[in-house]
Amino acid sequence: MRNPIDVWVHGQHVGILQDDPTGYLLTYDSDANPEDLVSLTMPVRRRQYVHTKLFPIFSMHLPEGYLRAMLTTHFAKITDLDDYGLLQLLSGSHVGRLQYGATTEAAPTPVTLQALISPSSEQLFQELLTRFALHSPISGVQPKVLAAVRDKTTWMLNPFIVKAWGPEYPQLALNEFYCMSVAKAAGIVVPEFHLSRDDALFIMKRFDLPDHAKPLGFEDFGVLHGRSNEDKYKGSYEAIAKTIGRYVSQANQAQAFLQYFRMIVVNQLVQNGDAHLKNFGILYRDPSDVWLAPAYDIINTTSYIRHDVPALTLGGKKHWVSAQKLIEFGVVACGLSRSVARDVYDQCRDAAAVTVTAIQDRLNRESDPTTIPFLTQLAARLADASA
Repeated sequence: MRNPIDVWVHGQHVGILQDDPTGYLLTYDSDANPEDLVSLTMPVRRRQYVHTKLFPIFSMHLPEGYLRAMLTTHFAKITDLDDYGLLQLLSGSHVGRLQYGATTEAAPTPVTLQALISPSSEQLFQELLTRFALHSPISGVQPKVLAAVRDKTTWMLNPFIVKAWGPEYPQLALNEFYCMSVAKAAGIVVPEFHLSRDDALFIMKRFDLPDHAKPLGFEDFGVLHGRSNEDKYKGSYEAIAKTIGRYVSQANQAQAFLQYFRMIVVNQLVQNGDAHLKNFGILYRDPSDVWLAPAYDIINTTSYIRHDVPALTLGGKKHWVSAQKLIEFGVVACGLSRSVARDVYDQCRDAAAVTVTAIQDRLNRESDPTTIPFLTQLAARLADASA
């Protein structure tokens, strides 16, 4: 058995996480308060929680893909980097409602937002990886880090997620910028986001760390459905709607269902085949005040996988559906009136048209031979969606 990992909520020790030959154990402290639960799915109790895999709330904080491979390359010689070992490696650096262990080293030197947005971002991203890799407990397969960003006006430190892209997914930052712009224009709550001037980086502010306030609880729907990271493509959009009804506070449910329906429509219109369980989430101050998290990670995947399909089923199938089917989903799964669902669909379609205009403006000024075909293809997809 390896050393246990101390678990803290808002700076208060609430329990320990352990691994043993039978699996993983979470033991709450005897004096843990009910509001200091580690997850809405794991309320405070005397009896230990036992799981054969690392509990989803903890695996949610593990890096995947590029960042995990980088950490494995550098640290596999000195520690076992399975899920538990990786959580131990990053335990002193996680910033949020949940924390693990104690901070063992000074925080990296922050950067400014201006530096992130300015040119030469590709070189900058490698510097960010060197500086922040051990302070980036964040899921997702594409190259990304959590960077501490200093506001030059207020000198406040703000956490931003910085994403890069490689040759297998060209212009991914541009892709996400314009697809998130569709969501914003459609009236969906989105985090603050930026595109670097050289299109190398997509930069998004963390929405679980509000200014001048305690960190909010955040859980993605993989956690709420008890799914591991490997099972994030198993499920349906109807099941997410039911989970919203289960966990979101009654006072927030009408807005949550409306927001969720907008998200589903936009993901269908832009053809985002990666809108899986981990790309939807909830926020909370305590178990009695829970709401739907802002939209994030919206991209057009058919630019890279021509015949891509949605990540989860809708109506029992993984396929791009008609306006009529989407409106029916809004009525049946989200409890909207047919007229409201139709209005929301039209607003999302209009948002796609507005974004097409923005892309065309960019194309009129664009000279890069690799950027032009990508933007032309994206504009054609959004134009079809808005027709």
